[in-house]
Order: sequence, then C-alpha cells, then structure tokens
Amino acid sequence: MPKTLDALIVGSGPVALAAAVMLYDFKKEIGVLCYPKLIERIKNIGDLRLENLQKGVKELREFCIPKDRIGFDINDNKSLIFLTKDYLPGIELKDKGYVAIATKTYSNGQVVEEIKQFTDNTTILLFQNGLHPEIGLRLMLKNPKAKIVRFVIGGGLGLYEGVLKSSIIKFTGGFWDSRVDLDTRLNIIIPSETPSTEEYKKASFSKAIVNSVNSLSSIFAANLGEVLENNFLKEFIDRKIDEWVGIANYLKIDLKAKSVVDNFDRIIRGKLEKHNPSTLQDIFKRLVNPQKDIETEIRHLDEEIFDYGKNKIFGSIGYTSFCIELLNSYIEHFNKLRVVDKEKAREFGLRALVRNRNIIGLEPYAFFKRFDGLGAFEEHIKAHSQEDKLFGQDPRQLLFVSAKSLRELYPV
Repeated sequence: MPKTLDALIVGSGPVALAAAVMLYDFKKEIGVLCYPKLIERIKNIGDLRLENLQKGVKELREFCIPKDRIGFDINDNKSLIFLTKDYLPGIELKDKGYVAIATKTYSNGQVVEEIKQFTDNTTILLFQNGLHPEIGLRLMLKNPKAKIVRFVIGGGLGLYEGVLKSSIIKFTGGFWDSRVDLDTRLNIIIPSETPSTEEYKKASFSKAIVNSVNSLSSIFAANLGEVLENNFLKEFIDRKIDEWVGIANYLKIDLKAKSVVDNFDRIIRGKLEKHNPSTLQDIFKRLVNPQKDIETEIRHLDEEIFDYGKNKIFGSIGYTSFCIELLNSYIEHFNKLRVVDKEKAREFGLRALVRNRNIIGLEPYAFFKRFDGLGAFEEHIKAHSQEDKLFGQDPRQLLFVSAKSLRELYPV
C-alpha cells in the first residue's frame, strides 16, 4: 500500500464510489476511507452506470469483489486502495491533491477529525445534501488554507432522477457565498459546470427542495409513490415546496413554485415510486438494530430552511415547522429510550409509524416489507397496536395528540 496518495475519498456509498471512479480515471493512487464491510456493500450496490465511466465502474466492481484484499492494482500503474481510519497516520497526500467527502452531513464532526491532517494545499470536493453544507464544514475545519468546492449532484432539480438511478449525469460546483473557479484538472475529472454564485445557489436550493420530501416521508414511513398518491401527503408536500420556493425568492433565488412542483411529480412518477428517501432509510436501519442513535440530515435541510424563513420573518412556514417538530420529537424520544431499553425503543418507533400511517389512511403495515430485517417485527407490532387505529377530522392535530400519548406509554 503506497504511503502517498493522489486523492482520498471519504465515504463508501454510490456517490463516493462515483468520485473514486472519476478520480481514478485521471489520477494514479486513490484511497477510499471506509468501514470494513465495504467490500460486501459494493457487491450489492449494482451497476452504477455513470455516463462515460462504464469502463471504470466495471473495473472497480471486478476488483473490489474479492473479500481478502484491501488494495487493488487495476491497470496503467493505477491503484484503488480501500483503507480504514487505522491506516491514516501512515498516509500522506501529494501536493495539490484532493479529498472528496461523500458522507452524511451529520458525520462531519468525525470526518473533520479524520481528514484534518490533509487539509493544507489540497482541494476538498464536497458531495453532500443540504442547502450549504460547505459553510458548516469550513467553520469546523478552522483552516483558512482549505479550499472547498461543493458539488450539487445532478445539476439541481431538473436532473435529479439521474442520481437515484445511479446514472449521475452532471454536477454543479460552487460555494454558497463566494465564486469558485475549478482548476483545469477538475474540469477534466468531473463532468461539471461552475456557474455564477447566483446560479449555484439556484441549483443548491433546487436540490434541497427535492430533499424536502425526506422528513415528511420519514414521519409516515412512506415511499415516494405513497407521497404522491395519498391526498394528505400530496397536498402537504406541495404546500411545503411553496414555503421553500417563497424563501428562495426572498433570498433573490429565481424559482417558480408551479414549475418546481410539476418537475418534482414528473421525476417521481413511473421511475421512483418505490424509493425510500435516505432519511427514512436511516430510521429503518436503527429500528432494525437500535444499538446507536437515529441521526438524520434534517438539520441541514428543513431546519436550515426554517431558520432563513424565521430570521427573515417570512410569512408562514407552518408545514416545514410541522415536519421538524414531529420528526425531532420522535427521534429524541427513541434515542433516549433505546439507552434504557432497546426493545421498547424499537416497539415505540414502529408503533409510531403505524399510528401515523393509520391517521392519514395509508395501509399501516406495508412498510415492514420494504427494508431488510423489519419484517421480523411485524407480527409483534400488530399484537400491540390494536388501539393504534386513530382517526379524526384534523389529521395534523391528531398526529401530535397521538405522538404525545405514545411517548407517555413508553416513558423514559
């Protein structure tokens, strides 16, 4: 394993692997910082189908599948090295190298600790959700020499379908409050554009609006198809998008509410109905195995948008605040309860989702079959949920009443 790398990738999901392939095509020694089970993850990830990079992806998959290897010499004297954080003390980055971060925003504290030795005279390539995660990362790094370029995947809302189908076709690079010029090498490596700061903000806000469904989906364990087909959820997400577009317009970002809603519907219908947004997947993962707290990216999406609306005294942001309050109270109670009794925490978490689905007329137990491991708890929850069929004239009010009563049934 070489001690000096051209680039280091932090993350091991589809976007991190896409970054690894793009950098691998151009550089020689690429390190991927990941958790030990990455090899199995890559086997199950499927064909990434990155435009103009099929050959690189094919080689990546072929050389990652053997479980007994960490580093893979591929060809042309290039290497793709998978390493855990234990290897970092012996690793250096070449001058003007790259650190690509493709992790969840709630991991940034840990990420900063892992990469701080590499932040001088390097360019940080940031691939994260949120309105402007680059600002928070810059503050956490406390290094004025660190250059950060954040890439909005898919160029914003209009191309977002490419992301979830793992056929990423374009990136928009920039920084929220300042102009960024990509060097020639990056324009070669990453299919991207670097527009004006205003256009970058528009792309970033558009992508955030696509992710506005994440918190709503998580409250009801609803996939994207259910969000569009359920009357309550469809009206709710349309109104929530209206709020976000209004705040964008207040910030002089040119978005049109009807166009955004129509585009949102077009992207999902016929393509992504069965998709569970990442925030919901984070919750499902902890319900199956409550060894750790539930963490989500709501702070860098709903709460960040809400703060702009609140601080600028912008009209009504009631749909956004509804999602924040209901989801955060659910997560906070689960996290406290799991420390005391993990089985009770799981029971609380699943019953809350069943109740919420009942209230708005979704089939209450359908989500158990949509995530590996959840099905094992379905019968147990059914036996404890006879009283959870709650109905009322105002679903939003009833949801808060239900949440409060369930927390009282599972005291911490």
